[in-house]
Amino acid sequence: MAFYLRPLNQSDLKLLHKWLNEPHMFPFFTSIPLSQDQIKKKYGPRLLKNHEVNCLIAIKDGHPFGYGQWYFNQDFPEYSAIIKFETGISIDYFIGEPRFLGLNLGSQLLKTLVQQSARELEPEDHIFCIGHDDRNSTAIRCTKRAGFTAEKAFVEDGNPSTLFVKRNVPVLHR
Repeated sequence: MAFYLRPLNQSDLKLLHKWLNEPHMFPFFTSIPLSQDQIKKKYGPRLLKNHEVNCLIAIKDGHPFGYGQWYFNQDFPEYSAIIKFETGISIDYFIGEPRFLGLNLGSQLLKTLVQQSARELEPEDHIFCIGHDDRNSTAIRCTKRAGFTAEKAFVEDGNPSTLFVKRNVPVLHR
């Protein structure tokens, strides 16, 4: 199931609006329906080259199907304090297009995000983090399939969550 990642662009904001309002996105990636303006406000600045969140769209057979983002934990001190990791990278991802759900693309997307972001770190800093709400069993299974291990409990937005971590990832291509 080959696919590739490309940077988020302006035309993707409409697609994100559609995806983030799909029923399967609630309550774990978003808790309320989002307007087009809310999407532009949140994701528009991320289109700039110097933004600390690296946003990507996953494409399979010419069709966008998912979203991934990664960022250095040190760039988000409040979140780093919650997960208790000041180094490494945190990743968020989802399959947005409903017809691509259930095809095991999520774990492949996550593995690809790890490989891409690993190029930005020194090998001794290869720590990759993903926090999941404990009720999100689908994402947890996907993350485990991608080689992440549950490491610690934390609370995010009032919800019991688990931090999954993957360490010492060899870089395939630099």
